[in-house]
Amino acid sequence: MKIRTRFARFAGLFALLLAGCGPAGPHDDSPVIARVDGEAVSAAEIDALAERLSAGAPRKPPADREVALEAWIRHRILQAEVEAREIDQREAYRQRVLGIEGRAFRGRQELARNAIINALTEELAPSEEDLRARYEKYADRFRTTQVQLRQIVVESREELNEARKRIARGESFEAVAREQNLDPALRASGGDLGWLEQRKLPTTVIGPAHKLIEPGQVSDPFRDREGRWNLVQLVGKQDAVLRDFESVRDQLEYELRVVRSREAVEELLGARREAVKVERLSGFERTPPPAPPADAPPASEPSSPTPEAPPPAPDSGEATPDSAPAPT
Repeated sequence: MKIRTRFARFAGLFALLLAGCGPAGPHDDSPVIARVDGEAVSAAEIDALAERLSAGAPRKPPADREVALEAWIRHRILQAEVEAREIDQREAYRQRVLGIEGRAFRGRQELARNAIINALTEELAPSEEDLRARYEKYADRFRTTQVQLRQIVVESREELNEARKRIARGESFEAVAREQNLDPALRASGGDLGWLEQRKLPTTVIGPAHKLIEPGQVSDPFRDREGRWNLVQLVGKQDAVLRDFESVRDQLEYELRVVRSREAVEELLGARREAVKVERLSGFERTPPPAPPADAPPASEPSSPTPEAPPPAPDSGEATPDSAPAPT
């Protein structure tokens, strides 16, 4: 199917696109200021979209008509690709569409873009050579600090204070952990957690553990998510251990798939945008409002604006598992 034929199916649905995104609907009395593949676009429709593109930023003027028109064309191209791949027939995608009902236009656009990226991620398999090249290029990312810790977990601050006094009097952390831990497994091991990657430590432990420099040091008391009191002791530390290629192979492959999928989407947008015929008619350029008098007081602005929650969008640049789009 030719892109222009597919695109034209959506060009007459401008008002429907704006449904739930701001005041929109039929604008029979609004002048036509552009045609996209022969379909009319009115001033009222594109101005409504321009307002929505600036939603949540009270200090920012509405986007100009050129920005709004290009955003709409981009969205329509993405939506056409979603339909061509039958992504819109998937229940998960439909539920996400319902989930952004009434939200910003950008949320709808990013939903379509991420859905295509996910589809391409399954198709674009990198070679072994590509994977190893990425491993070497980003080797520093795979150097991890490993720590060996012991832990004491008790119910009350009083019990923890007693454990600290015993350690201060010269008893070993291990001996105290064998007697005072709530967890039977920790009692049996003397609180030994084994060797762990520092970046993968539990959230409540990573902060106190990071402050421990020398083996034998004991952390300050802290509480975990269950409200229990904790102490950790640094037993040993290994710096800059490079993880082997096979242990990060799946991560590398996923990252490369996402990077290439994003590149492919941008290439698709560029190629299909060139095929879209846009005519900007008389009146397309909006007449700027007259400048206020020199002695006019400054316009008041909200002291603490509450921006609209941003739609889900992947980060730009090199992808990582944290920044990759969620599966649709």
